[in-house]
Amino acid sequence: MNLDANKLLKYSSAAYLFLFIRNNLDAQAVYHDIDPDVTLSIDLDTKFIDMDSNGTTDFIFFNWSYSTMTSLGIGHLYQRLFVGPNIHDNGIIGSEIETYSANNYYPYALPINDTINLSDNFQTAFFQKMACRSFGSFGPSNDGGNWYPEMLDNYLGVRFIDEMECYHFGWIRCDVKDEGRTLVIKDYAYETKCDVGIAAGDTIGDTTVPINEINTLDAVVYTFNKILYVKSEEYSGSKLVINNLQGQKLLERDLKENLTIIDLAVFPIGNYVVTIINPQGVLVKEVNIP
Repeated sequence: MNLDANKLLKYSSAAYLFLFIRNNLDAQAVYHDIDPDVTLSIDLDTKFIDMDSNGTTDFIFFNWSYSTMTSLGIGHLYQRLFVGPNIHDNGIIGSEIETYSANNYYPYALPINDTINLSDNFQTAFFQKMACRSFGSFGPSNDGGNWYPEMLDNYLGVRFIDEMECYHFGWIRCDVKDEGRTLVIKDYAYETKCDVGIAAGDTIGDTTVPINEINTLDAVVYTFNKILYVKSEEYSGSKLVINNLQGQKLLERDLKENLTIIDLAVFPIGNYVVTIINPQGVLVKEVNIP
């Protein structure tokens, strides 16, 4: 990886450091808030979801109703809330039920923190019923779906494939209301690392994989007993920044000695990213506060 230390130092604002550190994370969730929420409440209302914002629709939601009439004059009105992958390799966690006339697919309504990974049963069919109702001459019949009649703040577990044929796992948070007639789509997220699972509702992603550590300064950074130690012979003009794994800057300091000691007792337990930049090079290292 080629690094221009003078350029890094020149642009070492909080925003630049945030982007620099994020670009060196091995795995992280990408979160999208749909604001305002999308509501599909009438026939033919549709919503397209592009999970990774690459210009290709990954999943399609639509509200559909239609009516039929038998030869005996018996009418039926059918109401459906559908979701389906736009690309065949994409999938939604759910069940498949065979009937005498067709196979039916029913996405699960996952609770928060349910795991979404390779071991799940992903359905790739386009027409998957979140909720369905039918009304005939003798009243409602054939109601069903895992989201029927009402589910609030539950999650679709999804997977999608990118241009590199890498599978990503994610979730889409929805409500189903009005006895299966109205669908509300609120937000979604996915894990950036190939074949790594995610929990429903997780907006951080996998933090078990360490960052790509960089050290062109021949510096030493470590923690002991909630104290951060920084040793560097090339400290002149150096700037030290500590971020959490979500990219938020927690501390920034100019280094003025070849040994710097920083008390981290006020930091919560967890992992943090230490970045040091000066005209001679850069250091990026993940440290732990027990």
